[in-house]
Amino acid sequence: MRFLCLSLALLMLAVSVTSFGINDLRASRLEAVHRWTDKRFGQIAGLSTDTDGDLHIFHRAMVTWKADTFGPKDKCYLKRPIPKSTVMKVNPKTGKISERWGNGLFYLPHGLTIDHDDNFWMTDVCLHQVFKFDKDHKKILELGEARVPGTDETHFCKPTDVAVAGNGVFFVSDGYCNSRIVKFNPDGSFNYTWGRDADDDTRPKPAEFLIPHSLALIEERDLLCVADREHGRIQCFKAGLEDPSETGEFVFGIPSPNDGIDIGKVFAIAYDSEAKLLYAVNGRSPTVYEVQGLTIDLDRRQIIDTWEPSQGKTPFYTPHDLATDSRGSVYVGEIGPNVVWQFRYGGKK
Repeated sequence: MRFLCLSLALLMLAVSVTSFGINDLRASRLEAVHRWTDKRFGQIAGLSTDTDGDLHIFHRAMVTWKADTFGPKDKCYLKRPIPKSTVMKVNPKTGKISERWGNGLFYLPHGLTIDHDDNFWMTDVCLHQVFKFDKDHKKILELGEARVPGTDETHFCKPTDVAVAGNGVFFVSDGYCNSRIVKFNPDGSFNYTWGRDADDDTRPKPAEFLIPHSLALIEERDLLCVADREHGRIQCFKAGLEDPSETGEFVFGIPSPNDGIDIGKVFAIAYDSEAKLLYAVNGRSPTVYEVQGLTIDLDRRQIIDTWEPSQGKTPFYTPHDLATDSRGSVYVGEIGPNVVWQFRYGGKK
């Protein structure tokens, strides 16, 4: 199949974006207002915001994921936890770090999600585990067996992200070596799983994954969307919060095969419940060089805009995660230069 390049395809969508102005928020464009970096930042793996609107960064301090970090059968060769803080709380107005924690707890941080009660959900790809900490940073749940990868109901293999519903049900994307999504009950007991490797990665079918890397839960639509990274797409499924028997049913993909758009690798997605928009960040692939943020309208199931720092003057390098807050900000964390960008509509600080 021949694909339109991302820039050309989105030029064709420009008319739609201009005429789409449902409200002032969506009629303006996302523009970078802050770029934060700190010598204490390591590889920035995860971002999330709490109920007060503060930003939290999950990073790897002095540890980097290298080609020899893992060996045969996904064995992690890191021998000790990171001694420095791996979680930083950042003031969204000043960029100043107000709190640090996570010393000696994690080996190779990846996903971070903060739920409606300000609990922290983290994944560690070296430990092959998922953790839940309360707002005072006390561990209250641990899933998976430390350093033991697996594919059954009690093991993970390099889990990447967590999405949590208001009723406590949660989902784990698993991950770098398991092509599946796992649903859990609020107490951490196994509920359901779906997904598999593709028979043909050039023509993947629904619910076939090649690194499910990020999750976005849209509760009002009973949807769980998955960034299917290496397949360069977003897949959205029934979350089964209303009818558990529907869990894992495929609903739609973005872009759809009929769109004829190649958006590159999809690293992360996040839903803004105020604006009713889904955001994504891509990465380079053999066919796509442009690295951008994407704004997606779920009603039309289309990409309606792209955005980047300084609109191309200071391009993204390697975005790895993104987060939103209730004030309309979108945050992007880059794992290479180890920086965090804050975007706002119309560039308003």
